[in-house]
Amino acid sequence: MLSQLHKPRNRLFLALPSAHLHRLRPVLDEVTCAQDEVLIDTDHALDQVYFPESAVVSLSTVFADGTAVDMASIGREGCTGVQAVLGAKVLLADMLGVRRPTMTNALGEFERAGLIAGARRQVTILDPAGLAEESCECYERLRERFGVRRRELSAAG
Repeated sequence: MLSQLHKPRNRLFLALPSAHLHRLRPVLDEVTCAQDEVLIDTDHALDQVYFPESAVVSLSTVFADGTAVDMASIGREGCTGVQAVLGAKVLLADMLGVRRPTMTNALGEFERAGLIAGARRQVTILDPAGLAEESCECYERLRERFGVRRRELSAAG
């Protein structure tokens, strides 16, 4: 439980009226994490939400060759696990900087074309080459950028 004396530093908590924060305190646990500690593995359910106070949490993915890439960073202005509450489409829309209806329409088109298979909170890429072909030049620029970064990491490791 979060101590009554502890003043939160996470901006989401600071934005809450004190009465609301008081009601939440009994279900909040203060957690100390080590650098590079994995908080949520991809094979596990999202049953925890973390509200960083003095750290930055990275949402990362690991490619087949072992290279890790950060997809997003969360500091004391936000929280992790939002996708567990809002759904995978909202997370994808936020990551791409588009509105959820736009993401829903795009996913529907990709699914009808046989490029992806959508299920509740999960998207499976069925045809990576076809999906890349349908994307704008931004995808290729990101591939080039991450490709350079992957080569740098491979050379360093």
